[in-house]
Amino acid sequence: LATAGFCVTDMYLFKDILVKNIELIDKTGLFRAYSISSSFLLRSAYLAAHANNTAKWETFTGNCRGAMERLRGQHFLNYDSIPSGRISEWYHESDINYDVPIENRWERRSDHYWNVANDFARRVSRGAETPMSELLEGNWRVGAMSEAKAQVAYAYENTQTFIIPMFETMVKMYENEVFNFGRLAKALVAGKGS
Repeated sequence: LATAGFCVTDMYLFKDILVKNIELIDKTGLFRAYSISSSFLLRSAYLAAHANNTAKWETFTGNCRGAMERLRGQHFLNYDSIPSGRISEWYHESDINYDVPIENRWERRSDHYWNVANDFARRVSRGAETPMSELLEGNWRVGAMSEAKAQVAYAYENTQTFIIPMFETMVKMYENEVFNFGRLAKALVAGKGS
């Protein structure tokens, strides 16, 4: 009976769940890199604008939009591959804080992982569309800058405080799924010897 249980576990859990979670750890781990690189790329675009270097500005903003497109695309693929009910709950029911520029103030909001990750990618991509002329303006007050420039401020305000920890939590959840499978496999093997 233990051998049959181990074979079923091996065929189903290993191939479908364990491998999927390992792939999701790898791919979701890149979200942190995309997030932090977007802040550096937006800052580099700002510096290129001040140096009046259109070619570099275009490169930096294009790379930033590309990083956010990769994040968004992988996020959709991850969503289609949700491996467990616990991870599905995180996607749909988690309570993640973030700050958004509204009128003339920052407003704290809370939403679930699926929406926050998509909103982050959308806003940072929009921020990368800020024209050079607007980046040259010294006014970064919420309510006084353009909508696109406000999204640059959004990236700076949220990446380190809320977004990277959110992605780290997601990776940790996938890792826990792998560790739980390892414990199950170990228990099945231990049961096989009895």
